[in-house]
Amino acid sequence: MSTYHLCHLFRKATGSSIRDELTARRVKAAALLLATTELPVCAIAEQVGMPNGAHFSTVFRKRLGVSPSQYRRRMRNA
Repeated sequence: MSTYHLCHLFRKATGSSIRDELTARRVKAAALLLATTELPVCAIAEQVGMPNGAHFSTVFRKRLGVSPSQYRRRMRNA
């Protein structure tokens, strides 16, 4: 099966791209780590498979509307 065909079938079955699904899962895992650990943001970025802390922060903010640090503070105050 070609990469194109796999991507097409995945989008047809799920409504999103493979890349979007992976990113969503990475952000979800990162949010859990931010809420439950004291790991630095860069370490969390690495652990969930993001290339670096800056890219991770940008993606996280775009998905959840707050920075990783803000998210951590909000979860602690909740």
